Amino acid sequence: MHKKIDKKFQMLFTEEELRNLKREAEKRNLSASEFIRMCIKNDLTEKTSYSRIMALRTLSNLNEK
Repeated sequence: MHKKIDKKFQMLFTEEELRNLKREAEKRNLSASEFIRMCIKNDLTEKTSYSRIMALRTLSNLNEK
């Protein structure tokens, strides 16, 4: 069995980026850290699905022309 080891990662934000991050996190009742983790996870796991959907839409539009 592998033991889970959490790692730290540091990011630098402009004041505006940090304000926007906190505002969006608060809308979802999440901490800024939780929101960033959620965004990264969604982008890595959902992007492929979204890309497939967009490709299928493009192909279906070609058939209609």
